[in-house]
Amino acid sequence: MFTGLNTYSADAGTWVIENELTCLDAAYTWRVPLYISGELIKDRERVKNEDGSTSVVTKKGIQVDWNKGAYGLILERADTLGYFTIVTNLREDTSCGRWLSKLSQEGKATMSKLKFFYPGPGYDFKVVLAFREKAFSMITNGSYFRSLILVNESPVAIFQSDPHYITLNKKNRLDPYLLLSGSVDEKNKTDLIRLAFLNILFTRCVSVNFHEM
Repeated sequence: MFTGLNTYSADAGTWVIENELTCLDAAYTWRVPLYISGELIKDRERVKNEDGSTSVVTKKGIQVDWNKGAYGLILERADTLGYFTIVTNLREDTSCGRWLSKLSQEGKATMSKLKFFYPGPGYDFKVVLAFREKAFSMITNGSYFRSLILVNESPVAIFQSDPHYITLNKKNRLDPYLLLSGSVDEKNKTDLIRLAFLNILFTRCVSVNFHEM
């Protein structure tokens, strides 16, 4: 079939994406509502079918404006564990730019594995997180699937994720890992592991500009 004439309408506003970080013990599952700015898009597309008849296909969803960032909460049972903002426009953040550059330099081995499958530059972003009375930052280099976690501006962990949307053979596969600073005590290790998983969720959200409804 081929495309005919389109009709279009849009409504701007703030929308919420409901997410969960699920645990075996449901009491420790995190609910993570993410509030985004975007437009409600309704595309009605008239198409001509192979048999010569015509039909109308409707596409509906949210076109996200990531330039405006996003924000949200971390909820466990009835408790609010933290709140966060996602910053996607990092050009004026010199401190963040320095860390992103370091993540790029250290990601050359990752790039060598991705060179035959590389989908193009990823989305760099920063998560500013108030969590359990501490100030966290998570800086993600979207091209190398690498993230740095800082507590009160001091680096405490590096997380290497994997490209979830492309398939790598065994030789070039990226095995995710989390490196923790020796200053991290046992009590805080679990939280850092969960924050690393949470950052995967943010990475997947930020890489999508249109969310179907």
